[in-house]
Amino acid sequence: MSMDDFSLYGSGFGWMLEGECRHYPADMFFPDDDETAVVALTVCASCKVTGKCLAYALVHAEHGVWGAMSERQRRDLKRELRDAQEQTNEAQGP
Repeated sequence: MSMDDFSLYGSGFGWMLEGECRHYPADMFFPDDDETAVVALTVCASCKVTGKCLAYALVHAEHGVWGAMSERQRRDLKRELRDAQEQTNEAQGP
């Protein structure tokens, strides 16, 4: 599947066509480990749709580099967000 194929899914995915990643081979964004993700993360650093990309990945638990974060970084972020929400809920009480 190429980035052009996302146009088939409607306007909700239109941001994908604007990503800097469209100029690179897709497999570059699906590395085997965080160490080899450095090149993809560098590309993401200059991308104008990083926020939308990250939001998509957080909801869909995508493998690879999305939104300028590796899989591990997103997993850590999700844990931090979940912990913060639990603390807020506890502070508010029943």
